[in-house]
Amino acid sequence: DVVLHDGKDGEVYNIGGECELRNIDIVKGILKGLGKSEDLIEYVKDRLGHDWRYAMNIDKIEEKLHWYPKISFEEGSKGKLRYKTWRKMVFELNKRKVGLSKYYVCVKCNKKRKTTRVLHAHHIYSWDRFEDKRYDSKNGVVLCIKCHNGFHRKYKYEALDKPNLLLEYLGDNKAVKEYLNK
Repeated sequence: DVVLHDGKDGEVYNIGGECELRNIDIVKGILKGLGKSEDLIEYVKDRLGHDWRYAMNIDKIEEKLHWYPKISFEEGSKGKLRYKTWRKMVFELNKRKVGLSKYYVCVKCNKKRKTTRVLHAHHIYSWDRFEDKRYDSKNGVVLCIKCHNGFHRKYKYEALDKPNLLLEYLGDNKAVKEYLNK
């Protein structure tokens, strides 16, 4: 966001976490966060030029735009894993609510999809304002990309009272209310 609004056109800004970790340590951290065994790691012979680690120099973005990482890599990774788990639960709940085991359904346009690639799990209560509901699977609805983008074009990304706006956007009809109350 800071690069988009305050960055200079044509400039390159490295955005990093200011932490140097070996690739294997990242893999082990992901497995730990998922509650999986390190036995799942398949070690392969190193190839010539194999990268042991990746590191970004973020001096420029700190100096020019006063940006710095606010959370650690470990904290960010945990949040990402929790978000992906929440998203999966929202999609599975959608299938149960609509009674179709093979399809996900956009609650706005009712289009059926077999895959989640073109769908969003959208928070009912704002991610920013309702931290206690952030990972609650009941705090999400499934919208196709077109409907999701339509919602944000209409209401922007401001932290507003989204439940009311979402009902308004979805058409505040009986079927939507029943879906949200299931």
